Amino acid sequence: MLAPVAVAFLVAGCGIQAAQASQYIHVQPNSSNVDIKLVSSFNNDLAENVVDGAPAGHLTITVPVGSRVHLDVVNNGPMPETFGIYQQDLQLAFNNSGDPFNSDVNLNAAAGLVPGQSQTYTFTASHTGTYTIADYLNGTTTNTTPTSNIWETFKVVPSGAPAMITQ
Repeated sequence: MLAPVAVAFLVAGCGIQAAQASQYIHVQPNSSNVDIKLVSSFNNDLAENVVDGAPAGHLTITVPVGSRVHLDVVNNGPMPETFGIYQQDLQLAFNNSGDPFNSDVNLNAAAGLVPGQSQTYTFTASHTGTYTIADYLNGTTTNTTPTSNIWETFKVVPSGAPAMITQ
């Protein structure tokens, strides 16, 4: 069980500020439920898509194993997107942790979450490991980096408090 207020936020550099972090991750008191909000948008200053204000690869979300995660994805960007938490082989890391990678869907620019829409996924972080939160709507490069360049890190650890860390 998670402590009621045991959400850790470490902040460095650009991205999420400590005062804003609570709008993206919240632990429900007296439970193992963690609410995570991923807001994808385009940052004009950086000239790239960002998730919760962080550029690609600069955000890490950590939850303890056994956490029941409610992942609310909001597309505030200019193009359709499809999100999930994936293993290296592009399979979903957990049942219902996003949209499965499927070449028919993920190579169709008209598919996915259109700008202004949101989608919620609920899953249990049932095994430890490091995974990728990504938008693979328009495919991947040769090293599984999404062509959208929208990706962040999702870690499931043996114990501790949920955390959202930017670099």
